[in-house]
Amino acid sequence: MSDRAGVRRQEFDSAWARAEHAYAMVHRTMMDRASAEGWVGIRAAQVDLRGTRILIAGPPGTGKTTLALGLAARGGTIGSDEVVLLREGHAVALPRRLRLLHDATTHLPERARESAVELPYAPPVDAVDPGRLTPSPPLVAPRVPELLVLLTPGTHDPIVTEASPLQVIAELSTGAAPMSPDRGKLIGELSRLQRNVRCVRLTGRADDHGVDALESLV
Repeated sequence: MSDRAGVRRQEFDSAWARAEHAYAMVHRTMMDRASAEGWVGIRAAQVDLRGTRILIAGPPGTGKTTLALGLAARGGTIGSDEVVLLREGHAVALPRRLRLLHDATTHLPERARESAVELPYAPPVDAVDPGRLTPSPPLVAPRVPELLVLLTPGTHDPIVTEASPLQVIAELSTGAAPMSPDRGKLIGELSRLQRNVRCVRLTGRADDHGVDALESLV
């Protein structure tokens, strides 16, 4: 369908689908503007805990959100659970609502549960405002992070080892390719990141023991 100006309008079968489309457009616009200003994006959660900015990096489904929520329960604030922007050694989260399985929201603070919006996925998923998880809102100002964590899922108890520069650049550049088309700039930012930030790998389950392991590094 087109309006009188000839601009094509997309039709949606539900208010939820319309809202999801609007969110995707806003998110893409923010990424484009950030890229125009020299930022590159990586797939990572950002948590600020006791003065330490932690980036938890990995593909979807590796436990970024689970570990971020665990750190938030111990006093941290979540900036994002999916995209972090990098420029000149600084990092800042690209905020979005957290996507959690419906059953998982029962353990959240009441003010966070009140912000939840159920999305009609199978199984059901709730979108939760991360700013409602703690009394203080997330810090959105760019700053130099202190810790970068690469996630490798496993069925055993989590183990922390140091991550090599090659691992950091190879894994983060692969996952970030769709968000940062300027590969040369992305590699440059990742090189700067691994030189100035402690980089570790967390291998194993993303559970309370994984949260313990990350907290011990702060």
